Amino acid sequence: VWLLEDGDAWTLVDTGINNADVRAAWEGPLLAYLRGRPLRRIVCTHHHPDHAGLAKWLQDRTGAVVWMTRPEDEVMRRLERAWHDEEYARSRIPHYEIEGLYCTPDLHQFMHAQTYRGAMAGAPERIAHYVEHGEVLELGARRWRAYVLRGHTDGQIVLHDDAGGLLIA
Repeated sequence: VWLLEDGDAWTLVDTGINNADVRAAWEGPLLAYLRGRPLRRIVCTHHHPDHAGLAKWLQDRTGAVVWMTRPEDEVMRRLERAWHDEEYARSRIPHYEIEGLYCTPDLHQFMHAQTYRGAMAGAPERIAHYVEHGEVLELGARRWRAYVLRGHTDGQIVLHDDAGGLLIA
């Protein structure tokens, strides 16, 4: 995760996974590190639990807005629906295979088990802004060009600060 000073507040890039240790860090040392300044915005680079697992939990506690790409939001909501709708979950298997993810029995069990579900606090209530490819985001004192790339996921955000020589990927 990246915690960026953003004027009188903070912007968080990615959240970490939903587990007791990470939640405890946010309720203890990370909260103290904010020094009373609010968490204003959360940018989720993609939907995987180690990047968006606590987005809903942090949004609920802080009121921060969440930014991500539309494709990542759509995947996250399909996955969340599969947790509650077994018929829908079964109907998704052929789509995973069409998209190149061969569903072995082990993978099928993982996708329907509590393992993945427990790593996510749920989908954020609302996405305040869908980041677009090439968009310039002003986060703190820096201007980051957003690249929306396919590969690791269908709509992952990579942030590049040319002036500062920084890349968040």
